[in-house]
Amino acid sequence: MKNTKESSIPWNEIASTYPVNKSYIWLNNAGSVPPGQHIINRMNDFINVYAHQSIMAPEFQFARLHGKVKDVLAGVAGCSSDDVALIHNTAEGINFISHGLRLEPGDEVLLLDREYPSNVYPWEHLQKKGIVLSFIPEALTVDGFLGNFKKSITSRTKVAALSAVHWLTGMPLPIKEISTLCRKRHIEVVLDISQGAGHVPLHLDEWGISFCAGSAWKWLQGPVGLGILIIKKEKINTLTYIFKGTSSVVSHHTYLPYKDTLIQTVDRYVYSTPSLIDWVYFDASLSFLSNLGFDAIRSRIFSLSGYLVDHLVALGFSVLNRRFEPCESGIVVAEHGGINSDEIVKKLKAFNIICAQREGRVRFSVHICNTFDQIDTLISVLKEII
Repeated sequence: MKNTKESSIPWNEIASTYPVNKSYIWLNNAGSVPPGQHIINRMNDFINVYAHQSIMAPEFQFARLHGKVKDVLAGVAGCSSDDVALIHNTAEGINFISHGLRLEPGDEVLLLDREYPSNVYPWEHLQKKGIVLSFIPEALTVDGFLGNFKKSITSRTKVAALSAVHWLTGMPLPIKEISTLCRKRHIEVVLDISQGAGHVPLHLDEWGISFCAGSAWKWLQGPVGLGILIIKKEKINTLTYIFKGTSSVVSHHTYLPYKDTLIQTVDRYVYSTPSLIDWVYFDASLSFLSNLGFDAIRSRIFSLSGYLVDHLVALGFSVLNRRFEPCESGIVVAEHGGINSDEIVKKLKAFNIICAQREGRVRFSVHICNTFDQIDTLISVLKEII
C-alpha cells in the first residue's frame, strides 16, 4: 500500500528532475539508473571548469573527490573510509580478492547457485590449483537459504562468496547470520554489494566482513564503469598482490626512484590513473543521495515496491517478494500463468515501460526516480496485456 505518512521530502518533485521520465517509465534500476539533473549540472560544471583550469581546478582535485566519495561509501557500507577504494567493476574487485587469497589444494569456495557471473567467473581459476567450487542451492525464503547454506558448509570450506541481494529474485540474503556462522568456523565471507549498497542496510565492520566488491551504477546511481572495492586494513597483507601499478606504492607522486613498498591500505588497488570524470559523476550522485538520507531513500523505495507487489498480486501475478517477507526489497520479481514473461516485457516496452526478464520472470526495480503514478500506469497497462 501507499505510505500515506506525511514526508518533508518532495519525492514527486525529485523524480521530475530525472530526464528519463520524459521518455520512459524506468523500472530497471537494478540494472542501471539514468542520471538525474543534479548529475548533468555537475558534469557540465566540470567540463567547463576543467577546460579552463585542467587539474588546477580546486574543486576537482583527485584527493578531494576521492576523500568525499570514500566517506559516503563508508557510511553506506558500515566500514572505515580507509578500507574503501574506487576501481572499475565488481568482476575486477572479486578477481583481486580471489587471486590474492592464499588457498590450498582441497580447500572449498561456496558460491550462490545462479549467481551473477561477476561473482563466479573470477573464482574459476582456482580449480586449476585443486580448489573446489561448490554451489549453495537456491531458496525462495530467507530461512530456507540459511538452512541450505548451513548444509553446504564442509570441513574444507574456507570462503563463502555471496551477494547481499540476489539479482534474480530480489531476496536480501541473511548476511548477518551467515557472517556470524562463518566467523565461528574461520570462513572468510566475500560479499558482492552491487545489489546491496544503497538498497539494503550494510554493517560490514559489525558483521566482521573483510572483503567486498560492487558496482556504482545501480542503487548508488553512479556512472557505468566505476566499481567499489572494500578490504579491511588488517587483512590487506594477507592477500597476495598481483597487479602493481604507478599508484600502488607509497609516495607514488614521486616517480623516481622506483619503489617496492606498497600502500598499506586498499588504495594500492587504485593502481594507476583513474577516471576523474567518473569520480565527479559519482561524487554528484552520492552527495545528492546522502543529503536526502539513505534511510529515507530506502523507505521510499520499499514503499513503492510494496505498493507494486500488492497491485501485481491483485492482478493474479505470483510475486516472489511475498515469500521472503518481512524482508523488503526494491526488486520485485513476478510471473503470470496466463502470459509468457518475455511477451510481458516486450509489450511493456512498446508502452515505454522498461523492466527486465530474468529466468522466465519479470523483474521490476524501483528507485527515487519513480512515482506511485508511474506504478498506477504500469498496472493499467498490465491489465490490458493480460
